[in-house]
Amino acid sequence: MTPPPNPEGVRIALITDTYAPQVNGVTTVVRRIAETVRAAGHAVAVVAPRYPDQSDVDCGSEELRVRSLPFPPYPSIRLSLPAHRRGSGFLDGFAPDLIHVATEGPLGAVGRRYALRHGLPLVTSFHTDFPKYARHYGTPWLEPLVWRWLVRFHSPARLIHTPGEAVWKELRQRGLERAVLWGRGVDVEHFRPYRRDIGWRRWLAGGDDTVVVLHVGRLARKRTWTSSSTPGPRRMHCWANARPS
Repeated sequence: MTPPPNPEGVRIALITDTYAPQVNGVTTVVRRIAETVRAAGHAVAVVAPRYPDQSDVDCGSEELRVRSLPFPPYPSIRLSLPAHRRGSGFLDGFAPDLIHVATEGPLGAVGRRYALRHGLPLVTSFHTDFPKYARHYGTPWLEPLVWRWLVRFHSPARLIHTPGEAVWKELRQRGLERAVLWGRGVDVEHFRPYRRDIGWRRWLAGGDDTVVVLHVGRLARKRTWTSSSTPGPRRMHCWANARPS
């Protein structure tokens, strides 16, 4: 449900190191934030990477897109240069009341620095378990260094949004007391009971009331997808046009 427009409005700058047209969980969340906050009557500006073949027409006047380069271990992910001067000039023109930093990358550092220098409220999000990445990609010795960076990055934030209870507990144990649980929702206009197909469920699961769990995502070592299989009378794995990343 979309809240009613706010006549007074708040000017919010969203800073992210991944955004449309890149497809991933962080991008989805940040886009939904922008859409919902604008629908509530607030002003939103976005600082994000520029992707190949993307023009200024594709971005809009309330976006700053910063040139990006492919991240060598993961070429589908692109990283922008810090661009402090350009980012600061854009934010000066927008005059935000609040900075929301969604990622801890180079652009996230631009937003964090701007908020601290201008005495603005800083809100951050903890989406990605980078310490786990270090373990699963063969560099476990980096894990404590990554945690040190993350704690330092998020420490000035007034709120640190976390996606689940396990992450929330971990952050608080590491001294980030302002971490808060940030729930997720379901688009009830898109996901509705009338879409249920009994014939398909019987074919897939062998019964009308068997629980069916669908996961859509990349296959990668960090996902530990082999541990997600659940016991049951019947189990099926379907792979289409998929390859490990």
